[in-house]
Amino acid sequence: MQENLRRDGPEKNYACEILSRKARGDFEIFLDADVRVGSDFIPGAVKYMRDNGLNLLSLFSCQIMTDKGSRMVVPLMNWILLSLLPLRAVERSTIPALAAANGQFMMFRREDYDAVRPHNVCRKENVEDMAIIKLYKNCCYKTAVLLGSEDVYCRMYEGFKESVYGMSRSVFDFFGKLEIVGYLFLIATTVAPFIIFIFNGLLMGIIYLLIVILMRIFVSLASRQSVMQNILLMGPQQIILGIIMITASVSRRKKNMKWKGRNIYVSE
Repeated sequence: MQENLRRDGPEKNYACEILSRKARGDFEIFLDADVRVGSDFIPGAVKYMRDNGLNLLSLFSCQIMTDKGSRMVVPLMNWILLSLLPLRAVERSTIPALAAANGQFMMFRREDYDAVRPHNVCRKENVEDMAIIKLYKNCCYKTAVLLGSEDVYCRMYEGFKESVYGMSRSVFDFFGKLEIVGYLFLIATTVAPFIIFIFNGLLMGIIYLLIVILMRIFVSLASRQSVMQNILLMGPQQIILGIIMITASVSRRKKNMKWKGRNIYVSE
């Protein structure tokens, strides 16, 4: 059974494919090793999938951030996600561009998974979660991505350096792997307020700033993160987002994508 599989991608994708072939049951759940799930959550997730006719369910877990470095970097993931993609549109649309997922928690209907073999099809992908949900949308399967409850939590990264390298692994995947789109988003969310203040006056500048702050409040509340902390870190986080994108661009060109101390670069 394993002889026909090609190990020409990240080990995680190969391992998930092998384990899926040994699994039994109507649903398959893939969790990262650092994810913890409450005892009552899985039955609820199964019910949610059945009630909504889903073929794939993914969620963004609550992030445990115990050090200053991770608190400055990790919230950027949900900030980008919720700024770009309304989650209801992700669920209802069959357009692959409106796709987001998190490999920390991915739950599949067994019959669909066996038909598609997503971890094998997407075996060369460093960011397999985004590739898989786009694959499912191309197959016209119904998907959903949710912001996790307190029953699902994860300590994703520790420290500033590890967090920056970790985020750089996937940052451009939120923009369709297009660096130019990522940098345009950075410019729009960093430079735009100053341009509005200069060319549209104080009132329009204040209105724009209030909209940005309200968005930060919404993202923080939805993600169960500290509202005050994320507002105070707005400026530094935009600079850090630039550092993350530059790190990702350099890593692509040097073919040296660092993730938790390992080079996980796979040619595209």
